[in-house]
Amino acid sequence: MAAYSFTYTDTTITITVTGLTAGDLMEIVVRPEPETGYMNVHVTPTATSNVMSFEFGGLSPETNYAVNVRSVAAGGTLHNAPWIGTRYFTTEAESDVDEWDWMISNGSATAAQTQLAYAAITGRGKLTDFNYLVWNDMVNKTYEVVADRGGEWNTDYGTLAQTLMTATDKHMTAQRFNAIVWNLAQYKTPSVTRKNKDDPILGSYFIELANSINNTIYKG
Repeated sequence: MAAYSFTYTDTTITITVTGLTAGDLMEIVVRPEPETGYMNVHVTPTATSNVMSFEFGGLSPETNYAVNVRSVAAGGTLHNAPWIGTRYFTTEAESDVDEWDWMISNGSATAAQTQLAYAAITGRGKLTDFNYLVWNDMVNKTYEVVADRGGEWNTDYGTLAQTLMTATDKHMTAQRFNAIVWNLAQYKTPSVTRKNKDDPILGSYFIELANSINNTIYKG
């Protein structure tokens, strides 16, 4: 028997339907609540596996919606099938946090310093060119994301002040790195994992960390 679940952001909803058989017909409806007109309808006559996901965009932030799904085995009549069950959700507020950009200033570090840091971690520059101010901008950007989500900085790996660096700090520690990862993980699983105390912090991790910051900003 088909069932469904969904996740949503400020402007999108992703619906995952399970319990399908290849060839099943399926209809998905998303509509503003309490309006009765359809906003999105997706019919697939060729489900290819027992789990399929569909994403719809164009939703409005902070708006109530209803979603429903029905399916019928291939050869049946879709519109005679019962709806699985209506569920309701309210889209999230649109974020005011700007995304991280390696080509511009994101706070304290200049655009040139940020670009040099990017060159360093992508193998085209010196690691000494990763200015501590760029790291601090990443920390502060994460703090903005947490605050925008209505949360507080998680201190399991240190306070905000302990996570920031100074001009005399020479090495990135796993504890500082994990502080950002752990705070992002409150809202969305980052693409980079926490590191053990003696693990080296590779340049590619900072790219993944920036991507995770942006993914959390947009709640995707």
